[in-house]
Amino acid sequence: MTSEDYLYGIDLYNWTYWWEAHEVFEAFWHAYGRRTPAGNFFQALIQCAAANLKRELGDEQATRNLVSRALARLRQGPDHYMGLDTAAVAEQLTHWLNQRGAGTHILFTLSEERGRLVTVEKGRCED
Repeated sequence: MTSEDYLYGIDLYNWTYWWEAHEVFEAFWHAYGRRTPAGNFFQALIQCAAANLKRELGDEQATRNLVSRALARLRQGPDHYMGLDTAAVAEQLTHWLNQRGAGTHILFTLSEERGRLVTVEKGRCED
């Protein structure tokens, strides 16, 4: 898994390819280990992708459950992780839950952290 794979997963998610993004994030989840900080992060991204897919399928309860679990995972980590402003995503997810979805699509926007781009390599997480 490379940083290009990660960026590809983010792009898939942002362009509403929920299942494909889920698959990319799941590969990272397995590579980093399920019980690591990176694994927790990737599981949150997986749950966000799955929530959007469930919403498209009309399963509101599954959508809300997945969003709630993703939100809890994001709150366990730092405010910025692997280039993603997780605090902002968590805030948007909270708003989404309070507004009952309201047809919004929460984007994963990457940024520079501390003057450098974040990179992702198998078995290593720079943050």
